Amino acid sequence: MLLDMKNLQISIHNDLHDDLSDFAKSNKTNKADVIRLALQAYLKKAKQDKIKKRWNNTLKILARYSNDFTQEFDVNVSQKLLAETEW
Repeated sequence: MLLDMKNLQISIHNDLHDDLSDFAKSNKTNKADVIRLALQAYLKKAKQDKIKKRWNNTLKILARYSNDFTQEFDVNVSQKLLAETEW
């Protein structure tokens, strides 16, 4: 089975390369897998942060123009909902 993948060449500082090598070795994996997983986690978090920011901005706008219920809707509640939602 062939995977649809692209090659990527990056330059990193020697100390980061050494840390990456040590981490990969201690976790019995390879450097490419560590970088791939770290990049996936980084992009997932960036996407979640973007959604969270849009959600909070929308709530702030709604609070200005809607009834008392929305005005009392605490941003912390919205963050709890975001945390409990599976994206």
